[in-house]
Amino acid sequence: MQAIFLTLIGSALFWVTTEAADAFAVELYDKTSIYGEFDKEDECWTDGPENPTLPVSDDCIPASTKLKIEYLLRKNPSVLAAIKEKYIRCDNSYYKSVGLTNVCPSEVAYPTKVQVYGTTCYVVKPESQCIRYAKCEDKSGCLENDASKSECLMDSFRQFDTWIYCENCGFRLVQLRLPQCCTCSKYEECQP
Repeated sequence: MQAIFLTLIGSALFWVTTEAADAFAVELYDKTSIYGEFDKEDECWTDGPENPTLPVSDDCIPASTKLKIEYLLRKNPSVLAAIKEKYIRCDNSYYKSVGLTNVCPSEVAYPTKVQVYGTTCYVVKPESQCIRYAKCEDKSGCLENDASKSECLMDSFRQFDTWIYCENCGFRLVQLRLPQCCTCSKYEECQP
């Protein structure tokens, strides 16, 4: 009897928390997207979609910082082992199709710096962690023969568990959501 009662209470509790989370999401995020302000009721964009600002860059890491990270990695063998383990499972293959033109040109980049905890931190051995992202070329009207509005936007976001090094807190494992490609997306602008 107690098991049935607990099961019913557990189910009701799950339903209530799910319902509350959905209501919160609709109330708070009803007209937003990572690409800008989208009006779900009229199914149009208030100011057109734009690529979000990513918290990463592929700027060069200063040599002194690289040396410091290498030195600290030797003192933290567990971090180095975790990074080596990631590299074993890394798929380094990227293929470009021959004879086809991409309407949304992009460049594959390795993030080297990341904004976390309000400070600039450094990605530890990004090539060994298999962390890549697509840098999209700003291009409006990518559907050249179509009268509708279009924009090249970051797409296929993937989550990476990433080892970083911050001056104020040392090595940390964080999650980064980064785009893996760029696509030409059609959209409708809201009429005033």
